[in-house]
Amino acid sequence: MRIILIFICMFPMMICAQNHLENDTTINSWAQSPVYFPNNDVVIKVGLYAGIDLPFAINDALLKRSDDSLLISIPQLFSNLDDNVNIVSNSIIELFYIGMKLGRKRKSYFSISSQLVTHLDLNFNQDFLSYLIQGNTNDLGVNVLQPGIGNGFMAYNSLILSYAQKVNSKLLFEIKAKRLTGLASVYFEEFDINLYSHLPINAEALYSEIDQNILIHTSSIDKNRAKDYLENKGYAFDFGLEYKLNNRLKLLASIQDVGSISWNKQNNLSIESDSLIRLESLIDLDQEELNINDDIQETLDSLTNLFSVDTLYTTYSTSLPKQYFVGAYYKIDFKQAFSLMLHSMHHEDVFYNSINLAYQRRFGTHFSTQVHYQVIDNSYNNFGLGFGLHFKRFEMQLSSYNLLAIDLLNYEKMAYKIALRFQFDRNERNPKIDRKFGNYKNRF
Repeated sequence: MRIILIFICMFPMMICAQNHLENDTTINSWAQSPVYFPNNDVVIKVGLYAGIDLPFAINDALLKRSDDSLLISIPQLFSNLDDNVNIVSNSIIELFYIGMKLGRKRKSYFSISSQLVTHLDLNFNQDFLSYLIQGNTNDLGVNVLQPGIGNGFMAYNSLILSYAQKVNSKLLFEIKAKRLTGLASVYFEEFDINLYSHLPINAEALYSEIDQNILIHTSSIDKNRAKDYLENKGYAFDFGLEYKLNNRLKLLASIQDVGSISWNKQNNLSIESDSLIRLESLIDLDQEELNINDDIQETLDSLTNLFSVDTLYTTYSTSLPKQYFVGAYYKIDFKQAFSLMLHSMHHEDVFYNSINLAYQRRFGTHFSTQVHYQVIDNSYNNFGLGFGLHFKRFEMQLSSYNLLAIDLLNYEKMAYKIALRFQFDRNERNPKIDRKFGNYKNRF
């Protein structure tokens, strides 16, 4: 069962991409924002979002030969990498969502929902990866550092209770409380490694040193240690505000996922190592006879003594990636709208920033499109397109956040989302009011 749950969470990350959660600014898809107050009295919905941000495109590692065949070239791949290599991926499976308006004047909105969430965040130094994969030839006499900054992976279930309130005709706020249950985790609390290979001069012996301070936690990965998921507990909160300046323009701000998960020691297995290892050359230039087999065995015995790993069974905590949003929503008319959103995701001293521009157009009663453009860190070619179908009781949305990523060989960022929504009213709505204010405000 544990393996099945992890696979369900990871599957969308393997087929789609981008470095952001589902919080896009396309007008019909605001599923994760804390500021959510639909027109309808009752809303039921499910959805799926997933994304990954890779540090390279496949073409970066391909070298074209004279006969037009392709060769995987590791040196070419490393020549195209940034100094800091980041791999970030997120997925959200909304298992269920039920929300309804409360009170005679319908100024309050309450919902309960459940999600499966995954987050992958790996950060490496480019020189460190090059040293491990290509060897130390290019780094003789140089210290190669890999500082640890909390790399890891987590999968968890989130049970969410939310409450939204219209304070007056201009101000709306929403608060979400999340009960978290951890399903699986790998957390690099410490991963500080210093690699040094001596540059031999005047027939000096070649040697390398590895200075390491490593502490890696895992939870529910080892089947012998996965006892009870319910003991991996945590809480998180979202806060959001929406302020209506006039009938066309609204400002929005929110902070999400302020919280953490405590992984219970009965499910955990941790390894720790703090040591300095010195590896001498197998060949002694002053040695008259070479016995390479004996030298290799002696080196392996030495490594066994020097490289010691302690096994721990301890409780640890991981913080959720906090997210910050500031934006604006402008209604052009009852068929068109435009939005701007600044987004920053903060996790373990690293910030991932983006700017999102979105435009939506309604065509008739049942069809809409969303076009959006994103600047993600230093990536500027992220154009997306979404489609929506709208009926009285049912709506569906399908979005791609980087159309250019159809060319899988040349693009690093992709993302897809599908959302299904059922909506009901306790009393029949006035079609004149719907036309005046625009049903497109019924955002996913």
